[in-house]
Amino acid sequence: RMPVDLFVTAVLSSGNRIIAMEERRVGAYKAGDKAGYAFAGRIKYWPCRKGVYAPSNWDPALTARSARAPKAGLSLEYVYGYGGLKNTANNLFYNKAEHAVYYAAAVGVVYDRHNHKQHFFHGHDDDIKCLAMHPDTCLVATGQVASTLGPPIVCVWDSRVHPKTGELRGLVAQLPFEGYPSIVALQFSPDGDRLVVITGDVDHTVHVFDWKTADEALGAIGGPGTVTTGEGGPDEPPTPGLITVGKGGKGDSFPHVYGASWNPFGKVDGGGDEEDAAIKHKWSEFVTYGARHVKYWRLFHRDDGTPYYGKKGSPGLPENSRFSPVTSPIDVMSICWMPPRGNETVPGGGSALVAGTRDGGVLLFVTDPTKGLFCTRKLKAHNPGPKIPELSGGGVTLNGVR
Repeated sequence: RMPVDLFVTAVLSSGNRIIAMEERRVGAYKAGDKAGYAFAGRIKYWPCRKGVYAPSNWDPALTARSARAPKAGLSLEYVYGYGGLKNTANNLFYNKAEHAVYYAAAVGVVYDRHNHKQHFFHGHDDDIKCLAMHPDTCLVATGQVASTLGPPIVCVWDSRVHPKTGELRGLVAQLPFEGYPSIVALQFSPDGDRLVVITGDVDHTVHVFDWKTADEALGAIGGPGTVTTGEGGPDEPPTPGLITVGKGGKGDSFPHVYGASWNPFGKVDGGGDEEDAAIKHKWSEFVTYGARHVKYWRLFHRDDGTPYYGKKGSPGLPENSRFSPVTSPIDVMSICWMPPRGNETVPGGGSALVAGTRDGGVLLFVTDPTKGLFCTRKLKAHNPGPKIPELSGGGVTLNGVR
């Protein structure tokens, strides 16, 4: 038998009992909580399964000092590499000053090839996935994935370098997309007023904006607003400047939509003064393309005169192009519109475009006011070429015609 005094000592004075009776706190020291810095008991927080203690020579003043940013810092001098492995649309352009504009990770890069110098745009807080150049070749739009700090955003920024400061002119507009995982493709209209934004959700939603109006409605740069589509009822009206929302596609591949391309020859078909607002967008149209599809979005107007893109009578619902009987549906990697000629200048139809495919072929599509968009010919541009990693699935696939 154990003596009573020894039993009492073991129960009340053991190391584990003493530890259990100690004062403890949950969570690490917090910056600015000076009263809490002097705590010297057991600290329970998620990185450790058991409690931890401050060092025996712990000086609370060190915590206050550590809460302040260090005087020394890092500055980005040069970006090596290019985000070309997983991009699905064009993402490298020359701007008006003949500087190359592209991105790597979360940084927009403007490269002055004449002086071998880079300028950086730091408006994103996570990886950039797409880039579009404005027709004025000065403004750039970039879209990113969602970050731990917030939703994915589209930034419109000026790629010109200020002659006095030597820095980029910077952010012009910002569109946040709450509830979406990423932005996968962007494209400006031929006049630069409208911007197509394709998000990386399961429906690969296509948004068409008057982007300046939308930016102003969201509180301008850094405002608290986010893009809304109107699907949330009267309490969430659509963002002003949002012209159309529609489903770009749905499939087991990701992303399903690779990019968008506006018809640069259709905005004033039918004659008249180019500056006449009534006909400026009369034959405005664009296509979205990607995994086994090309979809055709044309401009129409509702009875109240408000515009929308899609097919007649169906806002946000595009026309599916027809591949057969020329070929079976195949992944389309790039699009280029052809200038109209001859009877193709008939208002309301006749535009032609060529599509680069994954197997090295080129398809010719023609638009028709009644038949929509259909393939008329397939040409072999080159051999299938080398294989590249798939965007999903872990396998390899053909690079195709870009």
